[in-house]
Amino acid sequence: MASPAWSPPAGEAGEAECREHVRRIHSPGGTIENVIFALMPDSYVANRVHCVFSTKNRTRIIPAEIQPRLWSFMAGIARENGIAHIAIGGFDDHAHVMIFVPPTVSLAKAMQLIKAGSSKWCNRNFANGSFEWQAGYSATSVSASLVQKTKAYIRNQRERHRTLGFVEEWQMFLERNGFSADGK
Repeated sequence: MASPAWSPPAGEAGEAECREHVRRIHSPGGTIENVIFALMPDSYVANRVHCVFSTKNRTRIIPAEIQPRLWSFMAGIARENGIAHIAIGGFDDHAHVMIFVPPTVSLAKAMQLIKAGSSKWCNRNFANGSFEWQAGYSATSVSASLVQKTKAYIRNQRERHRTLGFVEEWQMFLERNGFSADGK
């Protein structure tokens, strides 16, 4: 049933009027809480995001033998902050991170936590203070139907980069997701 046009009155009385309007229109004889729970009993969030970021100046500074430990450490950072990781991988000069971003954490915060924490780890474990990620990142949503394909793509970075450089890969990634590689 369509709700008649209505605007809440200003001030504290507005909340009571809103409650009464919703109760009258949607749940005669029920409580506002029952109406709200019936309409949306739980939050369902599926923020699957594939993020890509490079080392500063695209320097090939991440040794192949360190990469599995770095990806694992990044997964731990995500887990410790309530962010579920789906796939994490990369190559000598960049990382791919596919995560579920919870409704309580912004994407920017998730990336800041993962990049800052992993940068500190790199400096302690192999780079002697010279490791930095680039400032930015690219991020695109991943539909449920593409999760497995994206996981395989992230897992196969070493093989992929035998014939394709990061710049070319990143340009293709941007174009495939509707961005222009030149920023226009």
